[in-house]
Amino acid sequence: MTTATAVAAAPAGRRAPKRVLPGFGLSLGYTLFYLSIIVLIPLSALIFKTFTLTWEQFWAAISAPRVLASYRLTFGASFIAALVNLVFGLLIAWVLVRYKFPGKKIVDALVDLPFALPTAVAGISLTALLAGNGWVGQYLEPLGIQLAFKPAGIVIALIFIGIDAIKDGFQSVGGNLDFASIRSGGAMEVAIFSGIGLLLTVVLQSTHATLILTLAALAGGQISVTQGFAIALGSNVGSSISTAFVGFLGSERSGQRLALAHLLFNVVTAVLCLLLWLPLTWLVAQAAGWLGFNSLLQLALFHTLFNLVGLAVFWKLQARLAESLQRWLPDKAADEVLIPEEIPEKTMRRKQARYLSDNMLRAGDTALRAVFQEVRHLGALSLEVICHVLFIPAEMLYQEEEPLLEPPEPPLQLDAQALYENYIKAPYSELLEFTSKMDIDDETQQQQLLQAHIAAMQLVEIVKDSKHLQKNMQHYLQKPDSRAYPHYLRLRAHLFKTMCLFRRAAAAPAGSEAWKEGSEALDRHVATLESSFRSRVFDKLRQDELGSWHTSSLMNDTNYAKRIGSGFQEILRVAGAAGRVEILPVGAEEKQGKEEV
Repeated sequence: MTTATAVAAAPAGRRAPKRVLPGFGLSLGYTLFYLSIIVLIPLSALIFKTFTLTWEQFWAAISAPRVLASYRLTFGASFIAALVNLVFGLLIAWVLVRYKFPGKKIVDALVDLPFALPTAVAGISLTALLAGNGWVGQYLEPLGIQLAFKPAGIVIALIFIGIDAIKDGFQSVGGNLDFASIRSGGAMEVAIFSGIGLLLTVVLQSTHATLILTLAALAGGQISVTQGFAIALGSNVGSSISTAFVGFLGSERSGQRLALAHLLFNVVTAVLCLLLWLPLTWLVAQAAGWLGFNSLLQLALFHTLFNLVGLAVFWKLQARLAESLQRWLPDKAADEVLIPEEIPEKTMRRKQARYLSDNMLRAGDTALRAVFQEVRHLGALSLEVICHVLFIPAEMLYQEEEPLLEPPEPPLQLDAQALYENYIKAPYSELLEFTSKMDIDDETQQQQLLQAHIAAMQLVEIVKDSKHLQKNMQHYLQKPDSRAYPHYLRLRAHLFKTMCLFRRAAAAPAGSEAWKEGSEALDRHVATLESSFRSRVFDKLRQDELGSWHTSSLMNDTNYAKRIGSGFQEILRVAGAAGRVEILPVGAEEKQGKEEV
């Protein structure tokens, strides 16, 4: 065999396969390098930096206020957008997948638009639309609705990009999905559609909305009559779950008891209807045959029978159920004081209005009662702020008998301005905002609202006057050797007695004999300030037992004390004129607030 023959006979050497992408190795290397620089190295640095932190540092980093706010915004906005898209996005996807109609391609294109646009372009477009000068925002902002650069705007953006994802996911199964074809039969079918009704109602927060969708599905032949009955059954349970959830978020025990009663009524009735499913559906079918009811009227009849079954069961059990609810959810004990004795400035939080809610604005009477209650709440806060200014424990204000005041023990530290802003100005601002939204036509109610305004304003002015007292009180009450020390002790005791007399008078019904006696006692006590205190200070000055500097401070603070007393007198006069606005102590405030609601 020649060399040429051997070469020809030898198998051809392995040749590298042709690559579709020329320079694949170089391209892959560049890609990995780019990803490493842009993505992998920064992420690795982040991970390695995290491992260098102690557990305390790590926890402080992830629980910082700004980080927690970002959690709430991210998860909250995503959850709300998901709920909205779960209902409306699903309906849009259903229509686009299951039906043909004129303009379907245009609607489909609009749904795909968020993914066709670059993210930056979509964000800028939404911002331009929702801004105060945008096509949409210019009409909403005058109404107090701000969307751009707000959490609501983020929710809209998430809804905007989420609809297409729902449509794409639904498209693979939606075309073959037909509720009317689900015929598992018996209890399983009832359970499935009861669950559908429960879920829809929890998401939509409305039994009526679920029933309207059910009626539409019945009219379109998407579900059978029996399936509609099951959805109606589940929707009643779903509404009670939503009500119970919202009710238990509130602080009022009465609302919680009502929510629990609603839940028990619907759940027990649903269980009974499931046990009586065959006779109930047979009764509806027979009535439909006799009266010629269509499927829509049959659903309405079944829903009526559901409520009748519950009424028949709970009619005789109302009193016993009320007692049980009172035992399971007893009234919360009122706080002894609203403002604790020791309040670190760093942890001081603004006191929110207790009785005001936008839902109360729907009825003028309800809104007015809420205003009265909030004025009482503001009154209790004002009295306790003044106690702090005088370095008197607020608990002493609510004792049955007037306590004997002891001199405060230094060191005395207090930020009166912070107390005012957090405990007085904050709820007062909410009160003003609430009353600005009230729509009252009755002249008597308008007059009562005006008097409530006057009482609240007087309380704020009283606290402001006490702020001016605080500086000298804090200064001289820490100096027992000072000539002014005993005089500031007497001024402190005078103001405390003024508050005690005011509280007792205000706790009585306006215009009653107890109220009149309390008002007269307060008037007599306030009048003694001029005769017994001011004149005594001047006598000490003439006897050279007080210096002019101390005297001027005492005179100025005496004027503030006089204005505080006059403010309390004015509030009682306003209360008498209104016949309703009482500034009650804490315990009575809580009790009466619940009774009026």
